[in-house]
Amino acid sequence: MPSVFKKLFQQSFAYAVGTVLNRATNIILVPLYVRHLSKAEYGMLEILLLTSTLTMIVLQLGMGSALMRSVLYKGGGNRQEISSTAHSFLSLFSFTVIVLLMFFSPQLSELLFSSREGTALLRVLFLGDLFLVGATIPMSLMRIDQKVKLFVQISAANFILGVGFTFLFLVYLKRGVMGVLWANTITAGLFALFYLYVNRQEWRPKFSWSELRDMLGFGLPLVPSAMGDLVLQASDRYIIKAYHGFEQLGAYSVGMRLSMVIALAVNAFQMAWPAIFFPMVKDPRANRQFARIFTYYVFAMLGMIVAMALFSHEIILLFATAGYLEAAQFLPLLSLSFLFYGMYYYTSIGLQVEKKTWISALVLLLAAGLNVFLNLALIPGWGLMGAGVAKLLSFMFLGLTIAWISQRYYAIAYEYGRLAKLALLVAAAFAASLLIRGITLEAFLLRLLTLLLLPVLLLLMRFFPHGDLQRLQGLWAQRFRRRRDASGH
Repeated sequence: MPSVFKKLFQQSFAYAVGTVLNRATNIILVPLYVRHLSKAEYGMLEILLLTSTLTMIVLQLGMGSALMRSVLYKGGGNRQEISSTAHSFLSLFSFTVIVLLMFFSPQLSELLFSSREGTALLRVLFLGDLFLVGATIPMSLMRIDQKVKLFVQISAANFILGVGFTFLFLVYLKRGVMGVLWANTITAGLFALFYLYVNRQEWRPKFSWSELRDMLGFGLPLVPSAMGDLVLQASDRYIIKAYHGFEQLGAYSVGMRLSMVIALAVNAFQMAWPAIFFPMVKDPRANRQFARIFTYYVFAMLGMIVAMALFSHEIILLFATAGYLEAAQFLPLLSLSFLFYGMYYYTSIGLQVEKKTWISALVLLLAAGLNVFLNLALIPGWGLMGAGVAKLLSFMFLGLTIAWISQRYYAIAYEYGRLAKLALLVAAAFAASLLIRGITLEAFLLRLLTLLLLPVLLLLMRFFPHGDLQRLQGLWAQRFRRRRDASGH
């Protein structure tokens, strides 16, 4: 059991580093965006990036996840034949769709921006999407082989080039939104080629209709699921734009980008998890292991969320400017929402193993519908705070519903008592974040004291089992001895 925790932590941390670096131009570069784009331009960029996400969902057809299932869980077959089939089909399909999208870009520009001035922006965006989808199968193969070190190295190089091109086009050439899109597109093209080269041994002139049918049978139900996911996560921004304009959308987008730190942690776990849980699920003892892993997963996520809630004003000032301080009001709600999104993914073990992904798609669509309804009801009157409340409630519905349904297919004895203790302390911390007001040294110290008290209170509440504490003490003692031996003392 400890080896599973260690392996999962190591790979999740590595994927977290790689994922953060891969998405740095949209998150870590927020300070650059808010200083070289107006609020309205930043709102426009947000709409374009959401359009890119929608395009990628359609282009990928869930083939990355389907490939992992075919190779890791289903077993049998020829790996080169499976990967070549997936890559060949995906390349032909995505090229055809991108050509059509470029042809209809003027009409799409009118739909998104009420004019055709965004046509060139959309065409550059779609070109980048074509390059991104070209890396889908190679990246899945790297995850299958658990080449986390190579993934981090490639991600670091991607980050450096992405930052460099963004600085060149946005700061030096002053190309605005178009400059950001060109920076993303050029970076995506270079690394699509590199991913293909790294996995060059996989590509053979082999194609199997039976393998393609099987992968599409698993992957296609993920498409409406992913579409529902996008509506769930993005409808607020389209509705904010409709009711309050691009400037308010720009302010909301800063809060969304900063809360994506939690989403990146969830995503890192997701990337490491399939390669571990698919082999584990065949072990009759896996049930208890899944329960314990989930408890510590929630513990880790809530630790980051509480920190963001307590220091939301300081975080906004660190990454943006005082003109975006209104985002501090809803940043805690957005961050907490992603905990329930991670719960949806983790607790769907039974649905994934039993190939019941259509259920996930249905629940996602219901959650998306709920989110649209809540956004339409709350955003006109409550503005950006209404969007935060709507997102939290709809994400809670998604995570809790999937957890309940999935138990019918693969029951996990979750540690409800320990989870309740976490919920109690998090509620207290959120209350403290509302009571401690102001951006002063005294307020900062009170927030810091609140954060440091939480693990102490968990110890007093006996959240940590005695065996886990002993293992932790043993690990620290072992590390200390190694350092002492290395220093020669």
